[in-house]
Amino acid sequence: MGWYKSHFDIIILFGSLIIASVTRIVLPFRMVFQNGQVIFNTVDAYYQLRFADLISAHFPQTHFFDPYLGYLSSIYIGDTSFFNLLLVFFGKLFNNLDVVAAYLPAILGILTIVSVFVIAKYVFKNKWVSGFAVLVVAVLPGEFLSRTQLGAADYHCLELFLTTMMMMWVILAITVKRYWLKVLFALLALGFLWLYFISWNGGLVFISIFGVSLYLWGSFLWLKKHPTIKANVILHSCVFGSLGVIIFLSYFVVRYGYPTPIATLPFPIPDNISIMFSKVRFVCNLFTWRVISNTMEELPLLSSYSSSSESFVDLNVSWSYFGFAFFLTLIGMGMLIYRVFKYRENAEILLLSWSLIMLFLTLAMRRWSYYLAINIGILTAYSGVIIGSEFVKRGKSLAMSAVICILLAMMVIVPLIKTDVELVRNPVNYMSKGWRETTQWLRSQLSPVQDAEYYISYTKDGKPNDVPVVLLWWDYGYWVVRQSHMVAIANPGCGVPGRELAAQMFMSEDYDSAVKQLRECRIKYIVIDNLTAIEKFYAIASHAKLPIGRYYEYYEEELFRTPAYFKTLLCELYFFGGENIGGIHLVFESSNKVLVDNQEIPEVKVFKVTKEY
Repeated sequence: MGWYKSHFDIIILFGSLIIASVTRIVLPFRMVFQNGQVIFNTVDAYYQLRFADLISAHFPQTHFFDPYLGYLSSIYIGDTSFFNLLLVFFGKLFNNLDVVAAYLPAILGILTIVSVFVIAKYVFKNKWVSGFAVLVVAVLPGEFLSRTQLGAADYHCLELFLTTMMMMWVILAITVKRYWLKVLFALLALGFLWLYFISWNGGLVFISIFGVSLYLWGSFLWLKKHPTIKANVILHSCVFGSLGVIIFLSYFVVRYGYPTPIATLPFPIPDNISIMFSKVRFVCNLFTWRVISNTMEELPLLSSYSSSSESFVDLNVSWSYFGFAFFLTLIGMGMLIYRVFKYRENAEILLLSWSLIMLFLTLAMRRWSYYLAINIGILTAYSGVIIGSEFVKRGKSLAMSAVICILLAMMVIVPLIKTDVELVRNPVNYMSKGWRETTQWLRSQLSPVQDAEYYISYTKDGKPNDVPVVLLWWDYGYWVVRQSHMVAIANPGCGVPGRELAAQMFMSEDYDSAVKQLRECRIKYIVIDNLTAIEKFYAIASHAKLPIGRYYEYYEEELFRTPAYFKTLLCELYFFGGENIGGIHLVFESSNKVLVDNQEIPEVKVFKVTKEY
């Protein structure tokens, strides 16, 4: 019995790993593996697999120009991603790329929980905190769970694993006593930082975070050794001067664009360096809390936007991501601030600066909540244990104190588990039956020669020979490229040119000109689903630079579609089958039906441009 008492945190760790395995692998298993197919729950997974397919076919070549994803520009998609190399390595080892890609995010998410345990244990030296921290992290939903569950084959799961491991090694390096261990852990931290940087071309973001964290840590050590007024003035002048420079550069970059002299240098720049510099504007957008698109994950955490682009306070997102843990985190952060100023412990200083920066970034852009989840778990455990211990000290009986602590834990854990189950089994997150049928049908229209062109390594100006080009809305482009082996004119990877061109064609009311433009772009198929015609319509109008008020109007607090809405090429095709358009006709409808305006209609429709193109 003595072993259980002295190692109960280890028992909680193993229990948390089991819970994480159930939520990440067992619950979504039947959603991911269906009829011998792997159905990924993020569209970006299909981008990663497209790149993995190219690496598998041409290894050791790892850099490619891809006209399938960048039809208008032959975008460079090879950035030596460590995640893609892992997919290819284990895919060849187990002879099944898709299955490996499905399991890898869940495995990395589960392993991340172990590093959280070590961080909490060495920062607070309290078994209750380390045990409660891994339990909270294991059940946290939101972006954290969605990016580390079965089928979420994107590099974000690897980002999180590598950065958490990096912080673990740093904290170990500053807490252990032996010099050789400090050096070893510091080298391991640098190694994981390097792996992170080659896993994502936006790695500059966390490297900036790490640098600021170390700066704040060093600042506190400076004050500890030099507690004079002069030292304080020097330090604060440096701090506020640095912040002033950052704010000025952020405003300048956001207002005028990231520095363009890079593009005019008389010598070539390595692609990775160029990509890194291109992220400067992205980082500066975070400092100025500027919404850079209407993509949901890039909106602020505590606000949302209506279809008319009007912002409003929305606490539902933070509650669905963290639940009651978000408020306990703020309390824990306040407690930690007090401890840092009173005791100035190195590990606590580093944890506080890391947590504050991640909170700031997540408030500015909710996508960073999968990073913040680590801090949420640790700080929730810290504040929960402190509050619980106070109840134990002041409680009239041990039984009453235990009941209060259990109730506090249930307030945090139970609602999150319920949200976990709903998230991983939500069919909206997976490719629907209608889209699976559609992508299979499209691929069946290819000849063997056309199908094989998918695996060709192209030069910068290379184009597929006679491979059909498909017009469809943004994210769906990844599905069609990877599953149908066809060229998508619009997808997140091709950026603004393809997206705006697709929006303009979909919103056109001049059908003859639209068909002419389709022919000029060599578009053979047009794919439209119910979400494109209804829920995504406002975004399409926005990217076509058309006022949404032209297509919707309010009457007695109800939203109605105007005649102009139904005159667009998009709606004329989806709702009326393109009967008034010459040169386009319906060639495929999915068997899966959806309810639109109280009428059953095929979820996905495919149209063929029949004029010469």
